Amino acid sequence: MSVVLRNWRITTRITVIAALGVLVSGVLMATSISRLRDQETSGRATSQALRLSHVAMEAKFRTADVAGWQTGYAFDFNRGVPGAALDTVGQRKEFVASAAALKALYAELGTAHLPADQAALLSTATAAFTKFLEIDKTIVGGYRTGTPSAIAASNDLASGASLEAFGAAATATSDLAAKISEQGQSIADGSTTAATGGERLEWLVGVLGLAMFLLTAGLIARSISAPLNHLWRRLGELARGDGVLSVRLNAAGRDEVSLVARTINR
Repeated sequence: MSVVLRNWRITTRITVIAALGVLVSGVLMATSISRLRDQETSGRATSQALRLSHVAMEAKFRTADVAGWQTGYAFDFNRGVPGAALDTVGQRKEFVASAAALKALYAELGTAHLPADQAALLSTATAAFTKFLEIDKTIVGGYRTGTPSAIAASNDLASGASLEAFGAAATATSDLAAKISEQGQSIADGSTTAATGGERLEWLVGVLGLAMFLLTAGLIARSISAPLNHLWRRLGELARGDGVLSVRLNAAGRDEVSLVARTINR
């Protein structure tokens, strides 16, 4: 290898070392930037997944909340609480607010790019919830009519069809929340794995790059220092007058040291 390198000018060899150093630094920088971008992408995906999971879990709890408020205002009406069927009074007021919040949560979930199975569960939940609200309109309308038959019909709906619609919405919402939470955990785990793999890759690139640089620098340094030392010793012998003039310097190659050696040999 030293013989081959002596065909290169010393300036060329130094340039090669500098270029290799720049290349190794560039590869390390590119690897680091790529890893940072991957981490940013993974972090964004994890954040979105966690937000979606939070919304789904809140929707799950809201379903029970809505049903509880409906049962509450129906009970208040039947025990004679004044204004129990008005949207601005007591548990009926809480029901209206809770139903609006759940509707908003379903709408937010609908803006996400859900997989087919999750989208189907959301569609089932929203359809059942819509039916539940339609039945509730009939229930509260019967209470507001105030006739014995209308009140009886409303009570039947509250303990029958309304509960069935609520059950369908609650079940689909619970299943959806479970799937979204599982997906979010999977994305978070994937982000952790990717981060670990990226760190290992960065270390591997750094170690290999450093080893390549040190090996090349060592070979080039040796290809320069060895013939220079030999030349220095030979010139020292001649300067002291104890050198043998018939001894020839190693002038193989085309670098600056070889040119000096050939001149001395002549």
